[in-house]
Amino acid sequence: MRTLYQVFAIARTEFRFSVRRGWPVVGMAVVGLMLTAGILLLTTSSVRDNSIPQEYVRYFVARTEASGIAMVWTGFLIFVPLILPVATAPTIPADRQYGVNELLRSTPITGTIYLAGKVLGVLAAVYSTAAIALMSYIILHIVLFGFANLGLYLELSILSGVPALLWASILGIMVGAAFPSRRWAILLAGLLGASGFALQTFLSTPPMSNPIDIPSSFVFRRYGLDYIPTTTIWQIMAAYSAILFSLLAMGTLARAWLKWKENF
Repeated sequence: MRTLYQVFAIARTEFRFSVRRGWPVVGMAVVGLMLTAGILLLTTSSVRDNSIPQEYVRYFVARTEASGIAMVWTGFLIFVPLILPVATAPTIPADRQYGVNELLRSTPITGTIYLAGKVLGVLAAVYSTAAIALMSYIILHIVLFGFANLGLYLELSILSGVPALLWASILGIMVGAAFPSRRWAILLAGLLGASGFALQTFLSTPPMSNPIDIPSSFVFRRYGLDYIPTTTIWQIMAAYSAILFSLLAMGTLARAWLKWKENF
């Protein structure tokens, strides 16, 4: 119980610092604005004719809604691995710069507790901002058209958005654990994020096309976008397994580095 209290205390502090620093919040707000602007541009272009029966308008908007998200989602999947690791990389180097790590050594907190708290705090900031951006779009869509395809947003967020944000956020934090300088942490996190984006593009369906990842392809096919290639449950499980393995590897390496270099 005491360990959990320590983890959540660090997470609460990091959440407040993340909001004040603004990088995760501003980054995800930009993603939300891109998503909102792109979809609203597509869905408000040609459905204001009162002579069209309402049921056809609803069908057209629902179809356009899925197509619009499929187009904008590519921008989201480009933005997340390129920008979010850079935004989260200074999380641990900032503590070193301001002497927080020296203070932590005088407490019973271990490196594992420290890393867990940092990760939870940053993820809380990132996910809360993403949720606010998504809810803002849904409300706007309901105001304009009287409805929104909540199932599409929920499935896409859970199956694709959550893992993408998780991987990119933790990548930046774990890379930053190895550097006393925020500058070098940001540089390497940016390079690794770009490498991850390149790999994602290569492994996308079909290969070397728009970087719509496998889980989101599965969702878009379910909502009638037949031009997106079919994906199987085994491909989705393989994608999640790769994400989980990479996160475990990054966490293990970061913990070993803290123990080896700083005895923490």
